[in-house]
Amino acid sequence: MDLTPARAALRNAEGFLARLQTDPRITSLDALQCVERTLNAAIISVRDQYNSSRPVNCLPPEILRYIFRQVLDPVKMGDGMFMWPSALRSTKGLQELSFVCHLWRQITLDDCFLWSHIHIGQLYGPTTDMFLQRSARVPLKVCSLAQGRRPFVETLSRVERTRIEELCISSPSNPHFYTSFAAPALRRLTLQSTVDADVPYLVELFRGAIPQLCAMSLHAAVWLPSNCFPRLTRLYLSSKLKPVAPHAHWTLSALSAFLSNCPVLEALIFGNINPTLAAGDEALPVVNLHRLRSLSINSSATAVIQWLLVHLLIPVDASIGFRPRREANDTVLDILLSLPRLKDMRTMHLRATVFDPDKIHIITSVSNSSSSTCLESTIQDYTKNVQDEESTSRVQTNPAAIGQFSGITHLHVADGGWVQKFVNFPALFMILPYLSFLEYEKGDNDLLPLLLKGLLPPDDHSVAAPIPCKSLTILKVSMGDISAMFESIVEFANNRHRIGYPLAKCIVLNPAIELDDMRILKQYVETVEVRFSCPLW
Repeated sequence: MDLTPARAALRNAEGFLARLQTDPRITSLDALQCVERTLNAAIISVRDQYNSSRPVNCLPPEILRYIFRQVLDPVKMGDGMFMWPSALRSTKGLQELSFVCHLWRQITLDDCFLWSHIHIGQLYGPTTDMFLQRSARVPLKVCSLAQGRRPFVETLSRVERTRIEELCISSPSNPHFYTSFAAPALRRLTLQSTVDADVPYLVELFRGAIPQLCAMSLHAAVWLPSNCFPRLTRLYLSSKLKPVAPHAHWTLSALSAFLSNCPVLEALIFGNINPTLAAGDEALPVVNLHRLRSLSINSSATAVIQWLLVHLLIPVDASIGFRPRREANDTVLDILLSLPRLKDMRTMHLRATVFDPDKIHIITSVSNSSSSTCLESTIQDYTKNVQDEESTSRVQTNPAAIGQFSGITHLHVADGGWVQKFVNFPALFMILPYLSFLEYEKGDNDLLPLLLKGLLPPDDHSVAAPIPCKSLTILKVSMGDISAMFESIVEFANNRHRIGYPLAKCIVLNPAIELDDMRILKQYVETVEVRFSCPLW
């Protein structure tokens, strides 16, 4: 590092201070400013040399340019706004990169890729000409989340529409205003439209000229596109933002026509769509999606889910996921039994997630043997609520329940103290005749006996009652440090052995018990397996 200029500047400053101390009258303001300029130049020289010697600045500009492209943050979507995986980045970090040093500033300003990501947030508005000029002819990725700020997008559509490769817009305006131009290079599109209207309508996006579009995320309740999308493989559709007018929501007839214009869809996600079913909707033609690999329906009414499953023709090996919207007073079993019949269901999971002391989510999922088809139901409720006893009696006598879940062989329960408050397990076990494997975790000594009691005939022997789950052969319990739970396991194994339906295998995780206690369990179970989980250090 060459410190000669810095030393010369220091000697000059020391001479000035000596003269100032001897006789202040012989010094002038010009002399002081000269010393100041000399010192500033020396400091800048030392800083530049110091920065250039740092390891990161010893890298070639090509490596630094690559690093800069990776450090830009992804664009943050608004609440509930979905975007398919994207390379779009926020440009807010460009200013910070350019202020580090002259080298970084030069690399930042010269890299057209960095300036091809144009992000207009609520409080951020880049200069249009600067971004367009520095991005040269690189394909553009544009995100405009500023409500009502359309001048930039309008300028972009007039001047650089052939360069737009990705576009993300959130606007309360009519979509005609920001899609009234041809976009031949557009591949990804995200639109959130909160426009008010009295009636639903169709929109031809980008004058019908978007031949390359392959991924679209549309959040709109009033309108749907009328385009044909020959290359669209990924579609997300949500109507969460409900229209103000009661009859302004797009119809299932319009949805059917829209999906018919997407013949090569491979992934389809419905997020909170709840159109009203009209009288003629059941007679609408079936939409053939022969390439679909994944279908997900979230937060929708069961009637809408049923309509979609009937009117969408998809491959038998496609992955299907359901998350029905809970209606008032619905319980876990009510929701499951109201859904369309699912084939080859083999596994059921019941678990609870506590968000605060008063509110919890009870999550029920059912899947087939390959997990390609999965139904997931979430109930958000308060801990003070319990399951309605009257609904459980309907479950026991409902013949549809037997056909719906008779094939379930594996049941996993993560209790945490809440699941049994929302699920009547005796009623559930009555519709699971082929259950062979039961796994229980995150419970306690008070809850486990209640669960196991549902797998035994009633104590009242005056009335002959069927034995629940005669095929049950494997019990797996995670005990933790609750040794008293082992007594419940032994008692249950004894009772199943006594009634002629013994367990073939019992798996106990992390048992805090003595070896003699394990011998007692082996009197009633053919195989006893003890497992210990390894702690993470």
